[in-house]
Parts: sequence; C-alpha cells; structure tokens
Amino acid sequence: MSWRRAIIADDGTHHLVEGRPLYAARFRAVQKFHEPGLAPVVDDSGAYHIDVTGASAYSARFRQVWGFYEGRAAVESDSGWLHILADGAPLTEHRYAWCGNFQGGRCAVRFSGGLYGHIKADGSLAYEHRHLYAGDFRDGIAVVRYADDGLCGHINESGHPVHVCRYLDLDVFHKGYASARDERGWFHIRLDGMPAYERRFAAVEPFYNGQALAESLQGDRLVVSQRGETVQNVAGRREHSCRRRILLIGNIGAGKSTVGRRLAADLAWPLVTIDDARRSCGDGSAAGEVAAWAYFLKLATMPTNTIVEFSGSGPVAPLLGQHFNRSSDDVLVLWLTVSVATCNQRMAARGLDVPYPDFGVPIKSVVSELHERLEREIGQCRTWAGFPVHPIDGEQSADAVATQALKTVRSWDGYPGGSR
Repeated sequence: MSWRRAIIADDGTHHLVEGRPLYAARFRAVQKFHEPGLAPVVDDSGAYHIDVTGASAYSARFRQVWGFYEGRAAVESDSGWLHILADGAPLTEHRYAWCGNFQGGRCAVRFSGGLYGHIKADGSLAYEHRHLYAGDFRDGIAVVRYADDGLCGHINESGHPVHVCRYLDLDVFHKGYASARDERGWFHIRLDGMPAYERRFAAVEPFYNGQALAESLQGDRLVVSQRGETVQNVAGRREHSCRRRILLIGNIGAGKSTVGRRLAADLAWPLVTIDDARRSCGDGSAAGEVAAWAYFLKLATMPTNTIVEFSGSGPVAPLLGQHFNRSSDDVLVLWLTVSVATCNQRMAARGLDVPYPDFGVPIKSVVSELHERLEREIGQCRTWAGFPVHPIDGEQSADAVATQALKTVRSWDGYPGGSR
C-alpha cells in the first residue's frame, strides 16, 4: 500500500489506508508520512520514525521527532536538537536549542544563546549573522527579526538583505507581494520593500489573482486591489464586541492560579486554566495533552468575559493570540514574573497535581526553558501577540500579588464600572 494515501486514525495511534490499518502496531501518537515514506511515532521506547509496515526505520530513539523535509527530519535528543537522515544518522554533530524544517535548501535554527539563524542542506551555517527570529525560506527569501532594532526584514539565502526596508511585522513574499505592518497598520509591499500603496488596514491577507481580503481600520471587511483600492465590501462593518479577556501568563509555579481565583471572585467571571483542561481531558500522554489544548482553546474563546490562565507560550499561544487579534475583544495581559529558583521551590513544595505529559524531561528543565522562552518572547518587547503586557512581581506574597493584579485590572478601560 502507498504511504501517500495513509491518514491518521481517529485515536491517533496508527495509520489507515481506505479505512483499514496500514500495519498491526499501535503507538502512543503518530504523525503523517512524508517522503521517503517515513512517519514520526512515539511509544514506550521513545520517539522515532516508522516505515509503511510499522517497523522502526532505525535503532536510535529521541525525545521528539518530526516529519522529513528534503530528506532531513528535525529531532530532539538528550544533547539538543539536530537533523537526521532517513537511516537515523545525524546530519552533523552540531546541536541546537531548536531546529525547524528544511525548505528550499535552508532551515531555521535557534542557537544556545537564544538567537536564530539558518543552516544549509549539509548542516553548515548559511551565514554568520544572528537574529531575534528567523522564518522559513520561500523562493529564496526569508523573514528575520533583526537583533539590533527588533524590526523585520527580508534576507536572501546568503543572509544579505533583499531590500533596505524594515517593518514592525512582516510576512514572506507571495506572487511578488508581502504583508507588512508599520505604526499605521497593515499593508502590502513590493519586492523592493516599498509599500505598494499608501492605505493601511487592521489586517490583510496575501493576494489571490490580484486581489486580497482585508479589514479596514473601521472594521469593514473588504476585497482590495494591488493598488490598495476597495474592489468590494464583502461583509459590512464588524460590530464591536463587549467581550473582555484577562490573560494571566507566567512560568510554572508563578502563582497564576491563585491570582486567577481572586480575580474571578472579584469580577464574577469564569476562570479558564490550562491545568483544569488537563484534569478534564489529559492523561499524561502526548495525545491527552493535545486534547487538553483543544479543550482549553474552546473554553478560552467562549463568547463571554473570561479570565484565561496559562504560561503564555507554547503551541496554544499563537492560536489564542490570533483569535484575540481577529476579534474585537478587549484584552488585558498580566505577566507574573518570578525567578527560576522561586518557581522550583514552589514546585518542590506543592508537587504536580495535574496529568502533565512526561516526555522524560525533569520539571526543573521545563521551568528553566520556559523562563528563557518567556523572557525572549515577551520580556524584550513587553507585548504578547501584539497586546501590551503588564508585568507583576510574583516574588511577593500571594496577597500582595493579588492586590497588585486587582489594582491593574481596576485601572483598565475594560474593567466593569471603570472608564469604559
């Protein structure tokens, strides 16, 4: 049977072709098959790749594995991230803090210091520069966020700028145009980096046969031309929502749940937490964790005022951020800042009372890695998904932290009875 026709079974433990199991084995979780006919799986022995018979493609085992792209797969080992070939052999001996997937002979990687760059198909560095972030290449061009000013630009495969323009946010080129954002809003730029028109929007999509969907700054849903002119109003003006969201983010052991309960009691709003979602849907497995994420996202985006508590990073963060950015909800983000040492002390005192997935990584390592990620993603720009972040010193007593959080909420325009 061809692996190209294989799909993942509903329970996520094996693959099907035309409704029939492709092989007899069952796994904790599986991913899709990719060229050369291998699929990532996880079982009690670890993470690895299988062929169409369900047999292991090699003897090595890893913490995490991902699909093959251009003959190379990103994996996480005990010594760090790397790429492997189809026989399980490492592409090089170098290890990274994270690896992406190869696209167009280049791959984004994160170095141990937290900065990003790209490597070539042979594993060597594509260039020497380091960036705050680096995206995938498409047609020989990638987006990077520069370390010197935090702005975004386009680079070629050698790491050189494609143009001199830099923007607050930027997307890859599609048919000669890329979406960009400056202080005035979103718009499209040409290959030379210059704006294709003067108009600005709340959001824009890539052009499709010369036209693109956009949302005006007034909330109108439009189809616009490559000159930024309105071709058609497709949905009328979006009505402003009165929904308000308070996001509590921070490391494990930062005290988010305690603050969340105080806010929920003060506002009489529902409190949605990732740990409650794990208690409802998780079982400590990878599949259970994904189910918990899905349940958490469903509750966090309910059409009502909500207090949402989670780390602020990880797989659900961009999905939640995208939802709130596309909505007209009022969003207040509170970041409980706590040292790694304090988090570890609190975790040691209370332990884990939720079905947190065990991928063989000590909780102290999770806390340390999450601390570094939050500092990198939020600490440098003081925004989360574009929303301003209000840091709160989580090293204080629980009462002091809750008091500071309530004070911040009560000064917010979205607070019931406040200035709104």
